[in-house]
Amino acid sequence: MRVPPNKRHLVVNKEYSRLPYWTDDGFDDVQRQTSQKYVQDSFGAFAESENQLPYLLSDADYQELEYRYQDPEFPGFPDFPDIPVNPDTAPKGTCYQLWVSLFGDATGAFIPNASEWNKLNEYAKKCPLIYMPHICCINMKITGPDSVAPGDTVEYSVSGGEHGCAYDIDAERGEFIGYKYTAPTTPGSDRLSIKPWMSDDKNTICAYKDITIEGGCKGTAHATTPQMAAGASQTLYITGGSEGDTYYWATTSGSLNSPTGTSVAYTAPATNPNCVNNPTITVTCGGATIGTLKIAVNAFVDPNTAYVTKYPHGCGDCFSNGDYMCIQCKVICNGYRCDGGQPTGPVPCVNQEASTTVCSVQHGPCPSCQDCYDYNYTYPCGVMGAGYGVTNTRTPEMIAAGCCPAALL
Repeated sequence: MRVPPNKRHLVVNKEYSRLPYWTDDGFDDVQRQTSQKYVQDSFGAFAESENQLPYLLSDADYQELEYRYQDPEFPGFPDFPDIPVNPDTAPKGTCYQLWVSLFGDATGAFIPNASEWNKLNEYAKKCPLIYMPHICCINMKITGPDSVAPGDTVEYSVSGGEHGCAYDIDAERGEFIGYKYTAPTTPGSDRLSIKPWMSDDKNTICAYKDITIEGGCKGTAHATTPQMAAGASQTLYITGGSEGDTYYWATTSGSLNSPTGTSVAYTAPATNPNCVNNPTITVTCGGATIGTLKIAVNAFVDPNTAYVTKYPHGCGDCFSNGDYMCIQCKVICNGYRCDGGQPTGPVPCVNQEASTTVCSVQHGPCPSCQDCYDYNYTYPCGVMGAGYGVTNTRTPEMIAAGCCPAALL
């Protein structure tokens, strides 16, 4: 980067330069005695210089040496000189070109994630970095028992992470001494976690493990209603759990006011085109899934029939009709809107009862109720065919508009 004019006389602040030197002509002796190389040779390397390239140039060419040390720190500084790197350490091109090939040309601060860490190490082997981030949360895992008796002490181990990193292992309810864990005395659940310290990602949870304290995590998850309007909220809750249980909630769409608790508020997405935003909500405790809730988010208001139900209503008496034994069957057929209410107006299949008479073969026994129901009758609700249950009657337009009745989940 360029040195501001008011700082060109004496560059000593590492905000502008890592190599202090005079730039005025006629001060060669001062240049040599105040250069970073002179200080390093006389008193040892600066701590912040551990990632710098070795000296490759003559002592007199301090400007070129300065550029090599700071080319480039991060992308997005167009006034960095694009000087070829040392051919002994970089195969070809410039450090800037190598950076772009690995990370692209995005601007702003660069904080590597786990997938970029190996690339950053590759870059550091070939080009200088003013600062190498120290990241520890990489591929960490806690290994040990999934279930512990109340008050028992067991040992857990930790794998992964980077060389030279230090971590703290902790529990929400139990206690750790080293890697030995003592469970709480009451049943329930606990979450064990690993956090690094003295690194750029300190206090970040690198890994966690949910365990059961024996006797806990027996709760059942419930929704107040299986169907909601778009953007509406409802309470989700647990029944039958232990006092020490910790329940973790997660949803595929919409939002939760809290990720934990025996009762949480869920808000449905504001839109639901083609019904793709119907949520599946999972609840875990002690590392195991104790419940899965499916909710229909209806974003469409229309009086048309969205689904039809058909179910047996009863059988008549068995009677003789000449040489045949006969039975009378009845079926109820109902139609419903997208929101689950019954349509208004003259629509088919609303509280309609159909009946028919079926006779067995000559001199045969009287048909059973089930045999009667399984016949392919012609009802006012003929869309149903012979089967019972729920049938989808939505049009493609209704589905695209977000007509998602709970009965079709």
